[in-house]
Amino acid sequence: MKRIQLAFFACILFCASGLAGAQQAYWRKSTCRRWDKTPPPSSYLYSCNGLSKSCKAYVVFISQPSYNTVASISNLLFSEPREVARINGGVLGSHLFPIGEDVIVPVKCSCSGRYYQANASFIDTGNDTYYLIAYDTYQGLASCSALLDQNPYDPLLLTKGMVMSVPIRCACPTSNQSADGVKFLLTASVANGRKGLPGLCKSFNASVRQTIYANSFVENDPYLSKSTTVLLPLPTEPQRSEPMFRPLAKQAPPAVVFYFGIALGLAGFLLISAVLLIILWWHRRKENSVSFQGNNVIPKEVLAEMVGVKPITQAYEFEELKAATRDFSPEYKVGDSVYRAVVRGKKLVVKRTIRDVSVEVKMLNKLNHFNIISICGLAINEEGSFLIYEYMENGSLKDWLHDARFLEQRSWARRVQIAIDVANGLDYIHNFADRRYVHNDINSCNILLNHKLRAKIANFSSAGWAGRRGRGFSTAGNVVGSPGYLAPEYSESGLISPKIDVFAFGVVILELTTGREAVIEEQGKERLLSEAVASMATGADAGVGLIGFVCSSVREASPMELVMEMAKLGLACLRHEPERRPSMNDVVSFLSRIQNETRIWESGTSKTV
Repeated sequence: MKRIQLAFFACILFCASGLAGAQQAYWRKSTCRRWDKTPPPSSYLYSCNGLSKSCKAYVVFISQPSYNTVASISNLLFSEPREVARINGGVLGSHLFPIGEDVIVPVKCSCSGRYYQANASFIDTGNDTYYLIAYDTYQGLASCSALLDQNPYDPLLLTKGMVMSVPIRCACPTSNQSADGVKFLLTASVANGRKGLPGLCKSFNASVRQTIYANSFVENDPYLSKSTTVLLPLPTEPQRSEPMFRPLAKQAPPAVVFYFGIALGLAGFLLISAVLLIILWWHRRKENSVSFQGNNVIPKEVLAEMVGVKPITQAYEFEELKAATRDFSPEYKVGDSVYRAVVRGKKLVVKRTIRDVSVEVKMLNKLNHFNIISICGLAINEEGSFLIYEYMENGSLKDWLHDARFLEQRSWARRVQIAIDVANGLDYIHNFADRRYVHNDINSCNILLNHKLRAKIANFSSAGWAGRRGRGFSTAGNVVGSPGYLAPEYSESGLISPKIDVFAFGVVILELTTGREAVIEEQGKERLLSEAVASMATGADAGVGLIGFVCSSVREASPMELVMEMAKLGLACLRHEPERRPSMNDVVSFLSRIQNETRIWESGTSKTV
């Protein structure tokens, strides 16, 4: 019996001593909430279980437009600028880090109660939320829950100029790690495009084995979520795996320069010849093209090529569309040049236009997503082009928001679901389609609702290719779009990027949360909804005026704290600088959290009732 008792106490002592060598737990983004009574999960901060209560640690910050210099990054993370410059290849203080580049930042990591953290501070620039500060500005190096716990400010009433404490995620090596040769722990933020754990370890010369142990991974190559962090154990101070600058090439000998000049001249001649041939071909193609406004009909083989990309798209005869709409009778009209019809036993919508639709048709044929309107067919004759789409029973979002017929349907949960549907559709065309597209005309008229009130993005007549991923803006010849939804860089300079869709989506968010239109009337004058809401979200009484501005139908049937959070998300999308607006991927994550909170609210409401 004594032997059993001794073994039992020995086991307890062994387990207790092992706590000092316990590893941390990898976390995925969790619900943003305060942890006043229950212990926070691993998504809060790293546990204070190291050999030392304080140590030098490192974090990896990914350079972004507002933070791409030694000074700005050092200030954001409360680090010594000289150290940041030294450890990143001895760069100058004025050096601009390329956008998307990893920047190593040393921090002082210390225990604060049960958790490690490095202390930083952030001044609210306006239109910020705890969530956006944690996962947009700090890229997950801080957690939303920790920001909530360590700041006294109401999350719905953050205003410009507020100074917030930001606890940065860091840790010190445990006794087991120290025995294994680990001297430093580097907190790496996971970004889009990371090639898994092995690729992350390779970037910073960390051991995969030690990294798996440090983060309690059970797989050799686990899935890593964006804006989360991974602890990388290092035997030495981290260094860049490649030099910041490439050495200059030696001067070429004269003979090489001579032949290089000949080759360059020949290449220039060939380039000019190619351009002339392309211009000649284009003019000939233009002369031979068919006018949609003339009396010619597009040959069937050309029509088949346009619609043949996707099997479900069909070529229709003009006569059957004419018969299905009773010669495009006003009683079948559901919009501007849009008619409902039953064609081949299926309820569809026919859109009539005289413009060239070939680009739009080919684009829609390549898009395949639930939240993008489906094109079902096409007909072209001397009277114009006729696009056939799936029928959306509940019409446009604008009608749904303001028509008294839909009053009983306009619950808060449905507003949130519609926002998520549109965000998912935009996220798809921005990041996951065959090319990176910009819709360029997002508004509540171009968002349609089906019989289940699920939203789909429609009207791709102004859409286009955004260029290769990672590139900047392209420029539009003519500015198109709807008043109240135009991003400043687009309306003023014609600059196009996915961020103009984000801006327009921000206006849609405000329409959903306030119940008002994109252009409102105040004292007999028109005013943009975005300007009105922004003016109410700043100042000493920030938020109070906004609550009163929200339509009574929204106030009486919605959780106002979530309404305010969603309004602040809308304002974040409306930031003047495009680079400061969240991506649609971030927007989807934020809205998913609001949807989860909405379900909790609905559950509590139903129990009360």
